[in-house]
Amino acid sequence: MTISPSRLLEHTAAISRNKDILADVFKFLTEYSPNASAAQESYREISNTDQIALYLAPTKGGIWTTWERDAIKYGDLEATNSYAVWQRRSLTCSTE
Repeated sequence: MTISPSRLLEHTAAISRNKDILADVFKFLTEYSPNASAAQESYREISNTDQIALYLAPTKGGIWTTWERDAIKYGDLEATNSYAVWQRRSLTCSTE
């Protein structure tokens, strides 16, 4: 299944409108260890319409990986398997 051009345009426009907030969200998620609650709090500053536009699967061109989407949604890395995914990713990056 492919994404419609209009959906991708909505996604891109939402990124453009919220680039400063998104920079904060990414900053919180790249901390060691990621601060999911702060990322979620920043993300909530974005309008609901733009949140929906931004919540696009990574396989469809979205900016969030699966663990980042879970972290933002739940505000707690341990609420899903997000923390385990983050740990595996961190171990892979630190050994390279």
